[in-house]
Amino acid sequence: MKVDIKKVKDAIRDSGLQKQFIAKKLGTTPDQVSHILGGRREFTEKQYEAFCELIDIDRNELVTREVA
Repeated sequence: MKVDIKKVKDAIRDSGLQKQFIAKKLGTTPDQVSHILGGRREFTEKQYEAFCELIDIDRNELVTREVA
């Protein structure tokens, strides 16, 4: 599963939540959230589930759709 970072950033912007709050809810640091948003790190499965629940979005909405 590959998460579309642009969609994640848009979801965060639309939610109005701050990275510090998101990081706390994901059990990580704001720096790690920045690394995820910068594409230098990926969500763990647990973090991704928590993120989707936090912003109330279906987990499939943030996945990159690859065309074969």
